[in-house]
Amino acid sequence: MVNANTPEWRDNRASTDGFGACLPRGIFIVGTDTEVGKTFHAEALADQLVRGGTRVGVYKPAASGIDASITGDAELLHAAARLDCPIERVCPQQFTAPLAPPVAAQLEDRQVDEELL
Repeated sequence: MVNANTPEWRDNRASTDGFGACLPRGIFIVGTDTEVGKTFHAEALADQLVRGGTRVGVYKPAASGIDASITGDAELLHAAARLDCPIERVCPQQFTAPLAPPVAAQLEDRQVDEELL
C-alpha cells in the first residue's frame, strides 16, 4: 500500500487541469453494483491512511436500505476516518428501502438531491 507520508505522494497530491487551475485531490472508489467491495476497500484505505498520520475525509452521497439496528456503510467509513462530525456530513441522503436511491427516495416522497452527489 502507498504510504501517504512519502515524498513521492506529497509531491503529487494535486494536479492541474492543463490551464493552471489546481484540481482537488482525492481518491474516489466507485463501482457499478452492490456488494462489489466499495465500502470494504474505502474503509481499509481510510483506516490505513489515518494510521499513517493522514487526515482523512469520507463521503457517501446517498445510501439506501438504512436500518437503524445495523451498522451501515456510512458508519463504517465514519469510524475508519476517525471523524467527530455528525454522520449526516458523511452521508447526507439516507433512505430506508433497500433499492436504488432514486427509487427508495420516491417511496419516501423524496428526491435524490443531485447537488449532493
